[in-house]
Amino acid sequence: MRKISFTLISVVAFLCIIFIGLSQAAIAREFTVRGTKIFAPNGQPFVMKGANIGIWTDQSSAKDVKFIKNVWKFNTVRLSLVLKPGSDPNWFVTDELVDKYVKAYAGSNPKTVIMLECHDHSGSFYTKDSNPSLQDLRNFWRKIATRYKNNPYVWFNIMNEPGGTNKVEKYWYDMHKLLIQDIRKAGANNIIVVDGYNFGSEDGNGTTKANFIKDSTSAFLTYGQQLLKTDPRRRVVFSLHTYVNWNWNLDKLDNFVDRVQKKGLAMIIGEYAATTGNSQADLDVTEAARISLAVAKKRGIGRLVWHYWAWDWNALATSDTGGASGDSTNKTNGSRPTNLTWLGEQVWDDSHNLSEPKLGISLNRFAWKASSSGGNAAAAIDNDFRTQFAIANASSSNWFAVDLGSSQSFNRIVMDSRKAASSFLRDYQVYVSNTAKSKGKLVASVKGNAVARTQVSFPTQKARYIRIVPQRFAKKSQPDWSFAEFLVYRAGTERTIAGKNELNSRNWQASASRKGTWDREAPDMSIDRNPDTRYTSGDAIANGDWFQVDMRSPQTVRAIVMNAGSSADDYPTRFEVYVGNNPNQFGKPVYQGLGSPVTTIGLNSPARGRYIRVVNKQDKKAWWSIHDFRVRA
Repeated sequence: MRKISFTLISVVAFLCIIFIGLSQAAIAREFTVRGTKIFAPNGQPFVMKGANIGIWTDQSSAKDVKFIKNVWKFNTVRLSLVLKPGSDPNWFVTDELVDKYVKAYAGSNPKTVIMLECHDHSGSFYTKDSNPSLQDLRNFWRKIATRYKNNPYVWFNIMNEPGGTNKVEKYWYDMHKLLIQDIRKAGANNIIVVDGYNFGSEDGNGTTKANFIKDSTSAFLTYGQQLLKTDPRRRVVFSLHTYVNWNWNLDKLDNFVDRVQKKGLAMIIGEYAATTGNSQADLDVTEAARISLAVAKKRGIGRLVWHYWAWDWNALATSDTGGASGDSTNKTNGSRPTNLTWLGEQVWDDSHNLSEPKLGISLNRFAWKASSSGGNAAAAIDNDFRTQFAIANASSSNWFAVDLGSSQSFNRIVMDSRKAASSFLRDYQVYVSNTAKSKGKLVASVKGNAVARTQVSFPTQKARYIRIVPQRFAKKSQPDWSFAEFLVYRAGTERTIAGKNELNSRNWQASASRKGTWDREAPDMSIDRNPDTRYTSGDAIANGDWFQVDMRSPQTVRAIVMNAGSSADDYPTRFEVYVGNNPNQFGKPVYQGLGSPVTTIGLNSPARGRYIRVVNKQDKKAWWSIHDFRVRA
């Protein structure tokens, strides 16, 4: 009896070992999610880099696949689909359409993840009464789960951008729970992706707010952990879309990612772009794109650009007729194309693991003045990428000029296009002079430029005035000329802002030339180390307004940070910084510069004093608000 029992136990143990081994082998062939990270079938961390595809055209052709996999080096694509009959055949769901895309991307080497998503009800939900209905959605995902459960490179993105109110609805949780259960009952272990609430933004602050995300507006923070537990495989990934709501500062996104990851959730950015598109007012969201990439790279978060096709003005490349799609690059051998848009440059460098090109040392624009033959020249030197210098129906008689304020040395100019993909210069001339009355010396004559972010370098010049004269424009018809910012560089490497040791502001006192009527918005609120409180002027900023901090004793100052926080537009356009020991009398400014939502000021040399005064030097309709004022020594 003992011998039989021992034999039986041995057999059971052997079978368990085999079962465990087979289970581990099966898992090894699948994508998995462990905590905040996604892992590929080979067991290595998987960070998505790719693009949204489909909708306006068929992108399953051999040419498209070659460009996406081999030229752009994308490892993921996201395919938009609709369930409603009568829709455009390029994205209306049929077995043939989905099979074609899956075979093209997830069925050929190198295998590329293809994320399928349903796009019928952005900003709302599939419900019992909607068309298509919740039942239609359930039927679709049951079928897809059964059909592709043996292909781990097919991921299931339940629906695009659910919900559209400022407070997350429980229906977000209920609907996704139901679909997750349906998919797992079909035997599919594929990755499931759920989009954030309120058009994917997770933000209930409104599009003009930089406030940190509240739990009550975020589906991830409110229901994320609960939803993850409904999946027996724990393979749910949470996808954020970063458009206008995320256009303000890096801190907002960094804070949100930190809170989501602390809940043990794996997060990706499923859409980022340069513009909201021609159907959504064409709002500039290039700062949101820049911020998204910066945070994603630092945190190891996957990201997908919207869109590989240029139909809604989010072009990756340029052409003679305007912005062009990813398959229009003028190089396919792996080297960086020379006809990229601003967005195309960001995406290309990201997918090819390239660092941002070094341009030199940027000249301080505080004293600059801009002029032109038309358009708003000042918009090109205002440190705000949302405003643009633009001339419609431009010609070679037009010009743009900058007075640097004094004679300076430089060897490069940049006309930074940002979202403008088809209004750059193909041929142009650059002149420099030391007198406003003369066009001056020709230092560069550019021909055949195809990059939207136009730049040219030349032998170092010493001059006060720079003039750009166009010769030929990006498009053969409608020759528009526009760019967001004009920058000038000299040779060298930008120095790192010194001062890592932050001074303790506990006993400091702040004052200002004007302040709001509420005590909770007094100047001292800027130095309380609480980003949710602020100092505000309570009125439009005027030239000469000042903000001052008394550090109680002389300190050596190397750097200053003024953070406008959620009041992202409330900063001085131009300002000066003074450091001294007399609160009413200062010498020369230790710094002059342009403001931004988060203004980081690095002094050329350390300044010592008890008082720091920041003086606004230009009228502005916005208030002056400081949520956080910090000093580094």
